[in-house]
Amino acid sequence: ILLSPFIKGAGKSTTIKGQNNDLSFLGDNFDSTIMDYYYQMEAHHYSPLSLGLDISLTLTPKIALTTGVSFSVYKSKLSSYVQKVYYLGVPFKIDMVTWHSDHISTWIGAGGKVDRQIYGKFDTFKLKDSSFHWSITSNIGIQYELLPQIGLYFEPELSYYFKPSSPRVLTYRTENPLMVSLGGGIRFNF
Repeated sequence: ILLSPFIKGAGKSTTIKGQNNDLSFLGDNFDSTIMDYYYQMEAHHYSPLSLGLDISLTLTPKIALTTGVSFSVYKSKLSSYVQKVYYLGVPFKIDMVTWHSDHISTWIGAGGKVDRQIYGKFDTFKLKDSSFHWSITSNIGIQYELLPQIGLYFEPELSYYFKPSSPRVLTYRTENPLMVSLGGGIRFNF
């Protein structure tokens, strides 16, 4: 069993023009003079950041199943308003060791992930989105073994987010469904 705390960042910041959409997710308690323009505002989306913990179960010497939990922060600036949206995610993937030496190993993997918003705020208004957000992922990785049970690893990942036709909340991933993330952390082998 491998236990892997990680940190991951994706892409570069982007600036886009919005499009008109339904604002019903904000509820009845909002300032319509601001919120009527939510989807029309120029948005600057900062690179998202994720923290998490992966758990891998080795099935064979070359194949492992990996799941875990991740916490992601998506920050944006829409006109002069700041928006922060937080997601909790659960990945599921299969990793295959491609090369192994005394201290270095490499692998490739593929799978998927489901995320759900746990909190969102636009200026002083709460953002609500109770839908599940699905994505598929592929990754490559390299690990350097410091001790027999501890290693440092680096794992670039390519993911594709299945964007809804009318997203409720605008974030980096609604504008960039194909993302390259750079992750790394420490692995404990039990």
